[in-house]
Amino acid sequence: MSLTTQQFVESLTVHGLMSSGEVTTLLREWTVSGVPEPDVETLVRKLVEQGKLTKFQAVNLYQGRGKGLILGEYLILDKIGAGAMGKVYKAKHRRMHRVVALKVLPPHVSTMPKIVERFFREVQVAARLVHPNVVAAFDSGESHGVHYLVMEYVEGRDMLAYADAKAPLSVVEAVELIRQSAEGLAYAHEQNIVHRDVKPSNILVETSGRAKILDLGLARITQDDAGGNTETQNVLTVEGEMMGTPDYMAPEQSCDTHAADHRADIYALGCSLYRILTGKIPYPGDTPVQKVMAHHDRPIPNLRESRQDVPPALDELFQKMMAKTPEARPQKMREVAETLARIGQSLAAAR
Repeated sequence: MSLTTQQFVESLTVHGLMSSGEVTTLLREWTVSGVPEPDVETLVRKLVEQGKLTKFQAVNLYQGRGKGLILGEYLILDKIGAGAMGKVYKAKHRRMHRVVALKVLPPHVSTMPKIVERFFREVQVAARLVHPNVVAAFDSGESHGVHYLVMEYVEGRDMLAYADAKAPLSVVEAVELIRQSAEGLAYAHEQNIVHRDVKPSNILVETSGRAKILDLGLARITQDDAGGNTETQNVLTVEGEMMGTPDYMAPEQSCDTHAADHRADIYALGCSLYRILTGKIPYPGDTPVQKVMAHHDRPIPNLRESRQDVPPALDELFQKMMAKTPEARPQKMREVAETLARIGQSLAAAR
């Protein structure tokens, strides 16, 4: 139900969007001779134009949902996206004024132990990783039954949207973005963490051009954590449950999620390279099952057939990354990053 003008003004203070002093000034403007009290729509438009409210905040306030704009010490500014593990919002700490990204677990699943545990596994994993090519985790919390993860806010867009907007993406830029992604994943692997859902939409590209690995919701710790606790490491994946995205999933991961190690991330990054260079996934299919079977059975595509400007060295690396068995792939993501760096240097020298 929408609010009256007076109720809308009062909600600004109640929900911490404006101070009482700011509201007093706003009310005083209405009493100026010859200036009528504005209707709600006019007031909302004015506040958005002045930068005092975001459009997202204005809509929620107008519809009487202002309470949902406050989460602990954070004021929600806008909705960024949504996924299987919840919604992501742009937010600001109310005292520190630091802009962050909040990943919020929906309240209706907060009573589901498996999902809550998976969410907090992401919190624990993210807290371990500090690297320029990994989205940083700052904090986590719970407010009125709502669980949330506080992450670095990245100004930019995901690699899938970035590549599609610039299509065709240059080989030089694709190599650099995948190299940076490999650096972030190599670091995660060296911390004994396997991502398990590497794909272009889980890699952010900053406006500066830096790539950052995102979304560790399916990550698995492969060795004892600092406390030596291994009891919960695999509790989040039950027998018969396939975890990951079929378009980018290594053959061994679709057979046994527990058995998939860091080399599955290498395979998925190879699929990602193919997608951003060609605009297509390596193995299309009408159903997830068809896609999974194609990863097992169909020949590895040739990058140079789709992009003649791809150098042989890059296609050779891609073929190795997409090998059907883990043993035939590069054995370390660090090796992939170093090879991509050499290819990038060769491409730069040839320009």
